[in-house]
Amino acid sequence: MNHFKGKQFQQDVIIVAVGYYLLLNSMYNFNVRRDRLLFL
Repeated sequence: MNHFKGKQFQQDVIIVAVGYYLLLNSMYNFNVRRDRLLFL
């Protein structure tokens, strides 16, 4: 797989993308846990 060979993103773009991923993932997990508590 040489599709990405030589293609690199800037470091700040990767950091922002990972930050958004972690933020959205934690918000989703919080909402799932809250919904489970409401139905218990």
